[in-house]
Amino acid sequence: NDLEIPIPNYFVLERAQAIEKRERLLGQILARMTLDNENQETSGIMTMDDAIRIIQSHERARQGRLRAKQIGELRLNDQRARQRANMGESKMDKILAATIIQKYYRRYVVRREVKKFREEEYMFLGMAMPTFHKDPLKRLLADVRAHEDERRKRQEKHEITYQQALIATREKIKQTEGPDMKERLQEQIRQWFIECRNVSQKFPDFPDEDDGGSNKIFEKKTVEEIQEELDAKLESKGGKGDKKGKKGKKGKKEKKGKKGKKGKKKKKGGDDEEGWTLPESQFVTEMIKPSTQTYQSFWETRDEA
Repeated sequence: NDLEIPIPNYFVLERAQAIEKRERLLGQILARMTLDNENQETSGIMTMDDAIRIIQSHERARQGRLRAKQIGELRLNDQRARQRANMGESKMDKILAATIIQKYYRRYVVRREVKKFREEEYMFLGMAMPTFHKDPLKRLLADVRAHEDERRKRQEKHEITYQQALIATREKIKQTEGPDMKERLQEQIRQWFIECRNVSQKFPDFPDEDDGGSNKIFEKKTVEEIQEELDAKLESKGGKGDKKGKKGKKGKKEKKGKKGKKGKKKKKGGDDEEGWTLPESQFVTEMIKPSTQTYQSFWETRDEA
């Protein structure tokens, strides 16, 4: 059939476990459904009228089949009678003819069985090769199947070895080059933040996990393109930001009325957006503390005039 699409054998072989699992599950479902149907059939009670109708329908069907069979036999007998009238009576008795046919057929069947048993005995004793070795085509097909089985087993073995080597290589790279790769990526992220600050005069927000997280930083795009994408996303979520901005303006107006000139100074300072500030480092503070004390005690109060 031209419309039938044959499924390649390697598809079936690669998904043998999944197909077997699916067939097992399908068998369990069908067995459960059959059991439920049997329980429903046994639980149902048939009324007398339904039983009578079923019996009547079966009886009518039986009578119809019997009537059709009788009519067919009558027609066949009439046809045979006409043929005998046209051809004339046969000289051989029917019983004798049937006996001769049976004799030849039984002789053929016994001869075939004896030949089969003799070949099986020779193959069992090692005196003859299997039957398929005598046919070149069957022998070729057997060799091809044997090579396919061997190749398939070798492929499965190599696949297992490859997966194990892949896991071992990944762990080895993680142990040997993992720290260096981590430092390199962190340095790239820091450099990206610094470049964004140089362009937009403020530190950008870290990309969300939905947008790809740190992978967004490593895309082959310029700082301006990435910053534009982040700003566009922030603008799309700007409903909440607008409300917060309105509240901030109201608070500034109230502070302005209360504090006067101080409020004006704060307003001027508040126009500039605050950037991201680094937290104080204890290590750096302890490292420069002796130098700071030396400067305050000696150089700060020294009169160089």
